[in-house]
Amino acid sequence: MKKKIKSICSIFLCAVLLVSACAFSAYADTTDSVSSNYVRIAFYKPDSWGNNLYIHLWNAGSENTQWPGVAINDTNSPYYYSNYNISSCDFVIHDGNGNQTSDLHADGQVGVKDNHVFAVSNQSIPIHFKAPANWSSDIHMYYYSNDENQVALTPWPGKAMTINNTRDGYNAFVNDMADICVLFTDGTHQYPASGQPGIPISSGQQLIFDQNKYTVTEYNWYNLNQPTTCAFTGQNYTVSYDFDYSHYQLLTFRDQNDTIIAPVSETVVRNNDIITVKYTFNFSGPGTKVLSAYYTDHSSTSKLDKDLIINVIEPNVLSSYNAFSDKYDVNLGDTFTVTASDFSTAFYYRFRDSEGNVIQYDRSYSTTINGKPYTCYVFTADKLGQYQVLNVNIVSSRDPIHDTNTAKIMINVWQSI
Repeated sequence: MKKKIKSICSIFLCAVLLVSACAFSAYADTTDSVSSNYVRIAFYKPDSWGNNLYIHLWNAGSENTQWPGVAINDTNSPYYYSNYNISSCDFVIHDGNGNQTSDLHADGQVGVKDNHVFAVSNQSIPIHFKAPANWSSDIHMYYYSNDENQVALTPWPGKAMTINNTRDGYNAFVNDMADICVLFTDGTHQYPASGQPGIPISSGQQLIFDQNKYTVTEYNWYNLNQPTTCAFTGQNYTVSYDFDYSHYQLLTFRDQNDTIIAPVSETVVRNNDIITVKYTFNFSGPGTKVLSAYYTDHSSTSKLDKDLIINVIEPNVLSSYNAFSDKYDVNLGDTFTVTASDFSTAFYYRFRDSEGNVIQYDRSYSTTINGKPYTCYVFTADKLGQYQVLNVNIVSSRDPIHDTNTAKIMINVWQSI
């Protein structure tokens, strides 16, 4: 599903860059770690207002106030008001000297600027930026709220981005808005271009901009990149794990019999503050392998929450496990082809995403590989993001309601700049 984004009215809209250079983990929560059942309002005071601010509440149950409300005991902009006894309220903020907001409404954590309310989250949005080769090193990031108001907090071009830990790119962590649009500039170049909307990204996601392409994907401290679950005996099979810099781990693997399975090789690649560790295995016999990944944290050993499930078959054997794609990294709008073996006329394939939704292919055609029959299914990449799962399900023509997952394809989708 594609997000709809609104155009920027002017490149001189205000903006903000939030650079995280603090001593805490780069992706840690940056506001109070409390229940979501509370109200927290960050108010960006106009310069012409006085400094003694009040907030008046109604539709807040027992927390309703009488005018002029209660004082906001803060001394710097943004001014914060928190109330842990309510989850929503209507409110007005004023300075007691005739300056006040319109009647506004807060649900949970919000920010307020120029009479506009925007959502705030306690989860930072990571931004990774590796500049195109012809850009200078003076990189700035600018963002605004992804809504009809397009609220920005500081003027163009925003603040300078910080060189990342691996010194091959820049990063920032946004924690004062939950749903934003982002632009980058070095003062001469800009992406997206002037007059174009920024790249939309929300809390719980991360933006990875890598020279001539970018993607927006769900944020996890690690991600398993398993292109296909099909492996062949005697042939190398490679998977990779992507870690942010502060959570990098080397892994060991055990199968379902608690036997250590050593990869034949492992390679560490550092790029754009993300560390990718590639593990290559070679299995001598067929069967389903369930590999659990373990890492050592200080003096204890912990298990990752995602197991590797690998269906190992003999080469050229027709099996419902035998499914693979012609490419696993594609640009938005590109096509990719999944090839699956034709092992019985009584069965056919249905494709689903990780949430169980049926994914339609554009067309199909028959082919042969080493004299064996296969069908090729052509898909269009229509959703930005990495680690997108395409489950290959087998369905009986006699019972089309029930389908069983037999293989998995994983696709990374980028937008070319």
